[in-house]
Amino acid sequence: MNARVASGQPLDDSLAILGINETKWADVTQAYTQAMQDGGPTGPLISRYGEVFANPAVGRFAGAPQQPEFTPSFSSFEDFARFQARIAVASDLGEAPHRIIKDEGMSIYDYSQESLMWLNPEDMSLAYKRAGVLAQFTEEERARRQDDHAK
Repeated sequence: MNARVASGQPLDDSLAILGINETKWADVTQAYTQAMQDGGPTGPLISRYGEVFANPAVGRFAGAPQQPEFTPSFSSFEDFARFQARIAVASDLGEAPHRIIKDEGMSIYDYSQESLMWLNPEDMSLAYKRAGVLAQFTEEERARRQDDHAK
C-alpha cells in the first residue's frame, strides 16, 4: 500500500481495496516500520519493498481498477543520468533523495519506473556504456558541488 500511495493513488482508494480503515493501517505501518528496522538495509523485507515499488500492482492490488500510470520524465539516457548523478551525490552529502525526486515533479513510483527503463537494457554492451556515462556524470556533479561549496 505504501507503494500505491507513493505512486499517487489516493489513500482512501487503497484502504478500500484492502478492506481496512486508517486506524488499522496505522497499526500495520508501525509494525512494518519496526520490521524494516529489525531487518536492516540488506534484509529480505527491504528487497521485497524495492520489488513492490517497481511494480505496485501486486497482491490484492493486482486486479484493482486504479493502477498507477507512468509517463517518462526524461527523453534520453543522458538526461536521466544527470538526474541520477544529482541524486547520488546529494545522498553522499546527506541530503534526502526523495526531495530531489519530488522537486523534479516525480513520485517514487515514477522514479523507480524511470530507473527500470534506463538502467536495465537487455543489451549488455549498452548497459556497460550507460554505466560509464553515469559514472562520468556523477564525477562531474561531485566537482560541481565542490565548486559551489567552495564559493
